[in-house]
Amino acid sequence: MMDYIDWRGDLSMAVAPFNEVDNLILSEIAYTDFDNIVKGLQSDKTITLSEAHEAYTTLKVKQDFIGHDPRKVLKKAAEAERFKNIRLGYYEKEIDVKKEVQFTALTYFLEDGTIYVAYRGTDSSIVGWREDFNFVYLKRTEGQNNARNYLSKVCNKVDKAVRVGGHSKGGNLAVYAAAFCEEDCKDKIIAVYSNDGPGFNPEIVQTPEYQGILNKVQLFMPEFSVVGILLSNKNERKIIDSNGLGVKQHNPYTWKVLGTEFIEAEKQTLTSIIMEETFSKWYDSLSNEQAEEVISTMFDLLDATGADTFAEIKDNKRESLKRLVKAMRGMDDSTQKAFTEAFSKLIASSWETIAEEVKKTSDKIKESLTQDIF
Repeated sequence: MMDYIDWRGDLSMAVAPFNEVDNLILSEIAYTDFDNIVKGLQSDKTITLSEAHEAYTTLKVKQDFIGHDPRKVLKKAAEAERFKNIRLGYYEKEIDVKKEVQFTALTYFLEDGTIYVAYRGTDSSIVGWREDFNFVYLKRTEGQNNARNYLSKVCNKVDKAVRVGGHSKGGNLAVYAAAFCEEDCKDKIIAVYSNDGPGFNPEIVQTPEYQGILNKVQLFMPEFSVVGILLSNKNERKIIDSNGLGVKQHNPYTWKVLGTEFIEAEKQTLTSIIMEETFSKWYDSLSNEQAEEVISTMFDLLDATGADTFAEIKDNKRESLKRLVKAMRGMDDSTQKAFTEAFSKLIASSWETIAEEVKKTSDKIKESLTQDIF
């Protein structure tokens, strides 16, 4: 992303058309806390990206990050001709532990006359990660409802062509909002971008609304994806080459770019494929009730540490571990049994998938040897 801004940063979007890399940059900037900087839906006042960066720096905003820091690309974009005059507005944020929601969205007004609605992915908050796992058993989450309502409101306020996108959970919210927003809004949508965003449970995937938006969805995943592989996602996907190792490929800064496009990898890594098939089998083996109990138990244990973010757990390892062990010892027998059974099924699904992949590889080798001989 950073090299791309150096290369293309001198040309505005009115001159050089919006592309997939621009999408990722705006999705990453959406991780920035623009509280008291960018106005919400109640106001039509907007500010430029350059002004937003200046205010963010002046206020010395402190926020926790998980895996990647948007301040680097924010600073570089705010100084580039291509991005600095983009106007930001309609910033909305809700974090509610009781409602199990971590939601942030904002709208970029681009110089090509379109808008880009961006949804933030998961931050370092425990409630944010709890909401991610809730995708497994809930037909829709509070965050998804917020995303749909937000997009409909923006469409009602602005008569422009709309792009929608986000990174990680933000990609899921973008697809959901585009699929289930008001019909008049759907007509304005020209593209939806999911940047390594998780998929959906079967109830969502089978709806005509979801199926109807797929032709506008572009799904990007690094070759070692651990997030985009979760739940049911679009089969047609662009696999991106990355200079990151393992799970660090989820970090947008590691995605390789050439010109106005991502560099495609030859294929998804075998480990990522095994993980995708393993989790798929595991989901199928659990009822919604079992999934809810396991996920609720897991995050109740994390809540028992007294921390609001994973950063706080990391900073207070000893005390957090002490409280976690105490909470685990306090689990009743039925909860312990459900927890154990669920993870036993996960291990079984993993071994089944590995065995299948070994057989596929063996069959390919046999076929190749047979062709060479005859």
